[in-house]
Amino acid sequence: MKVLEGTARADRMNRREPKVPAVRELAPRHGFSLAARREFRRLIRLLGPMLVCGAGDVVALELLAEALVEYRRAAGVLGRQGTTYKARTQAGAVLHRARPEHAIAADAWRRAAGMLQQFGLTPAARPRVEAEEPTPERLAGFMNQRKTEPAVRTGPARFWQD
Repeated sequence: MKVLEGTARADRMNRREPKVPAVRELAPRHGFSLAARREFRRLIRLLGPMLVCGAGDVVALELLAEALVEYRRAAGVLGRQGTTYKARTQAGAVLHRARPEHAIAADAWRRAAGMLQQFGLTPAARPRVEAEEPTPERLAGFMNQRKTEPAVRTGPARFWQD
């Protein structure tokens, strides 16, 4: 992006920056919940045209999908059952306490918001994310990807067993 804008400087370029290989499709690991798989696919549809995902991003996308699902579940409980519950003390007094789903939702939202920023999915973070220049061929290739290819798996087979 800096090269295109004319603001790139050789002394500020990281010559050893790792290059993440592009893949035809990113897929979550086996054992993912159905809701998390749906969220993962939705994120891939959002991020695909931006050309910011590579083979090394599967784990980060899994974490983001799980955090978003956890947030939505906790928020759903709060919406159905209210934000407080009643508890009685030993003396018989009634206390109104915040539901534990408040803490769960707050933690999940914090994790999800951090991951959304990493991928440039918030307005403030978008200018800081550097993506490859989209070309019609690259976008067409990404949008026409085959759905049957598994995620790129490297390393010992025992690591990928669920």
